[in-house]
Amino acid sequence: EYILRTFDPQSEGMIRGEQPNTYDIHTYGSNTFIGTLYLAALRAMEEMANLMAQEDPEAKGWAWRYRELFRRGSQRYDEELWNGEYWVNAYDAPNASEEVYNQRNCWGPGCHSDQLLGQWWARLLDLGDLLPSEHIRQALKSIVHYNFREDFRGFRQGPRTYLAEEEAGLLNCSWPHGGRPEQPILYCDEVWTGIEYEVAALLISEGEVEEALRLLEAVARRHDGRTRSPWNHIECGDHYVRAMSSWSLLEMALGFACDGPSRFLGFAPTWGPEDVRAFFITPTGWGQFEQRVAEGVQEVRLCPLWGHVEVQTLRLRRHLPTQPTDRVEVRLGGLTRAPSVVYNEGEVWLRFPETMRIAAGEMLSVLIG
Repeated sequence: EYILRTFDPQSEGMIRGEQPNTYDIHTYGSNTFIGTLYLAALRAMEEMANLMAQEDPEAKGWAWRYRELFRRGSQRYDEELWNGEYWVNAYDAPNASEEVYNQRNCWGPGCHSDQLLGQWWARLLDLGDLLPSEHIRQALKSIVHYNFREDFRGFRQGPRTYLAEEEAGLLNCSWPHGGRPEQPILYCDEVWTGIEYEVAALLISEGEVEEALRLLEAVARRHDGRTRSPWNHIECGDHYVRAMSSWSLLEMALGFACDGPSRFLGFAPTWGPEDVRAFFITPTGWGQFEQRVAEGVQEVRLCPLWGHVEVQTLRLRRHLPTQPTDRVEVRLGGLTRAPSVVYNEGEVWLRFPETMRIAAGEMLSVLIG
């Protein structure tokens, strides 16, 4: 409620005023860097209110309120800031002087690599798209097109230099169509691995694996142990935490979603879905996810290796070329299980009548097709 009163007093679903952030500055004007964080928070609040409504019916009204704010904000951010290639920073902050725009706070018409930060969070939290899906994909392509450089010869990095001039990397911001402020947002001319991983993870979630690999290979070459440690990605200091966004690469490549209290698990591999073997972790245990698609059959296995995994609803992406059939076989501990099966836009939802508890050493197998 404090955020709503202080930063969105008109209930627009947008934040236009002063916005303190991790760039060590206060951004002004509407933008999707902070704006998508707000939209993701509204979606999370909606989900939490819906959970509360199971015991308190009045919470349903809060869920509706947050959903309406989200809908309104999503529409306005896109209508006001989308330039056909990416989202810009509009200097529409109330009561802000013209001088503030050129005090290392804003980027105006620039292409900011962090413009989808909240969407990154939304993908990790299974909150859906915050802005039009086709614009999200186009913005990611624009970020790579305009901000990725094969080398930095002739480019002045600053205020800090993290790359040698012969190295490749993703700039934090660029101005492909001009309009760079006299004093643009601080750190715009730097390269941060934390953002490179964030953008790469979003690209993977969109199925743009080749573009993601361009970024990841550049990071790997820079941190190959010769001039930099692969275990220490320096930004504002040693072992800087933003580089832990690298964990999202695994989660988005696996299309992993987990809701512990409701015993929900989701898997939707985007990287080589025909033959996948990957680590996953839940609140009660961790193990291995396996998927193979061959000869008209999709086989999925959940194999806990420590603790146990609880699941009552399992969501899988369907990777078969044929139309959905009623043939779904589920087995656990040598016994056949009978969940309800729902096909929905390329997904298969399995809902079990009771929570399935898969212990370490056991395997839940699903055959589709």
